[in-house]
Parts: sequence; C-alpha cells; structure tokens
Amino acid sequence: KHSGKVHAFGGISIEGQIVLVTFRINHNSANYVEILNEDYLPASRQFHPDGHVFMQDSSPIHTSGMSMGFIKANMDQILDWPKYSPDLNPIENIWAILKRNVRKRLPKNVDELENFIHEEWQKIDTEIIIRACESIEARIDKCIQVNGKRINY
Repeated sequence: KHSGKVHAFGGISIEGQIVLVTFRINHNSANYVEILNEDYLPASRQFHPDGHVFMQDSSPIHTSGMSMGFIKANMDQILDWPKYSPDLNPIENIWAILKRNVRKRLPKNVDELENFIHEEWQKIDTEIIIRACESIEARIDKCIQVNGKRINY
C-alpha cells in the first residue's frame, strides 16, 4: 500500500534471530548471493561456529546456478527442499508474525515501513523462534507423509 517496496531476507535458528536484511532493489540471484556472503554467513557463523544446516525454499532466485554454486561452496549442509512445500520452513511462521506486527503500526511511508520491519524483528520473542525451529522434525515427517506436497503448518 506504499509508493515503494521493501524486500526482506531473514535468518533464524534455534538460537533466535540471526540476521535481517532489508532492501528496495529488485531481488535477483546476484543480490541474494551478496546478502548470503556479506550478511548471513558472518552472522550464522557467530551463532553456529561448528556449522549448521542451511534451509531455503525452492524460489528460482534461491535455486539458480549462481545461488546454488555459492551455497554449495560455502554452506556446511543444505537441506533438500520439496518443490511444493514453502510452508515447511519455520521462518514462514516468523514472517507472518512480523507482517502482522508491522501492519498494526500503520507505517505512513516506505522509510517508516522499513524501520518498523527492523524494530518488530528485534521484538519477536526468541522462544517463539525456538519453538518454530523445534517443529522442523514434525514438519518434515508430515511432508513425507504427503509425498512432498503442501502441509498445513
């Protein structure tokens, strides 16, 4: 509902919020790799110095040759992602909370929107993120039961 758009990339883990990056340019594989390299990897290594499993949905930007080349070269482990299950990712629950909380604040312009996104991200209770991350096994089991199709989680 604004004259501009704000895109967001976020990373969560069992430790809580890892990183949130907002940007206003059109999202593509090149800037996705840049975000992973400059923002996500340094932050995730602080939280998980011994490594972690990287999860992303099967968006074309995420699965492009450029993106996957970078990910395979730089991530410890990658979770294979079913094509039709974006709802498998626990961060989808966190995005829903973030969107709801930002909308309640009624941003008046795109700068305010971007500021509210960052402020509300920091306010999300770590326990909510932990519970979402802990639900991954149940999500995966349910996804297997429905042969990789969409799950209601």
